[in-house]
Amino acid sequence: MRWLLLQYLCAECWFGAAVATLQAQLPKEVQGGAQGAFSTLTVVGNVAPLLIGQASRSAPLADVLHQAVPAMYVGSAIAFALTCRQLGRPPRPEAE
Repeated sequence: MRWLLLQYLCAECWFGAAVATLQAQLPKEVQGGAQGAFSTLTVVGNVAPLLIGQASRSAPLADVLHQAVPAMYVGSAIAFALTCRQLGRPPRPEAE
């Protein structure tokens, strides 16, 4: 379980970058609302432990974690890749 804890600590490093990107891409008038919507969506993501707990009633917890954790990371990787594709490359600063 200590490795799972370490994995969770490392996995959350995306949060700061996501908030910074959100703030940088939106006009100031809507940043507060967008931040609120983003925070609400992260609450929805916190349903995963409940679902894993329910699934562990019919299968050993280790088996559920071995399937759920990699599946969620694959889904996250796809979401991040699609986000990067949509944002595109930032413009390069011009040399002075």
